[in-house]
Amino acid sequence: QVIFWLAKSFNSFCIKEMTLEELKDEKNAFRHYYPFKASIFKPGEVADKLGFPLALYSSERSYKFYADQCVVLWEHIVNNGIRTFDTEIKRAQLNEVRIPGSVLLVDECQDLDACQVDLIAKQLQYG
Repeated sequence: QVIFWLAKSFNSFCIKEMTLEELKDEKNAFRHYYPFKASIFKPGEVADKLGFPLALYSSERSYKFYADQCVVLWEHIVNNGIRTFDTEIKRAQLNEVRIPGSVLLVDECQDLDACQVDLIAKQLQYG
């Protein structure tokens, strides 16, 4: 269960336009994977029926744990050269990488996530 929620939390960070500083900010209410605060963690709901101990998962301590572990995981990925499509796009977005060229054509833009939209939008600063 821990690995499942950590993977969900990490993927959520990778596809959001959130910065690493925002993920590290404990005052940021949006640094958590949203279902943690959703109704699925109420008695009789989905998480309860699947056997997730509600007292462990629906608490601020739990939210903080997963967000903090995402920071640790991100730093491990960066420091060890681990590469996936999502982590490379996130790295480009965080570093405001310039995509070379005079025209940027985005096909299937309805399939972009917030991280990708942010990366594309930041290209305007390069003219």
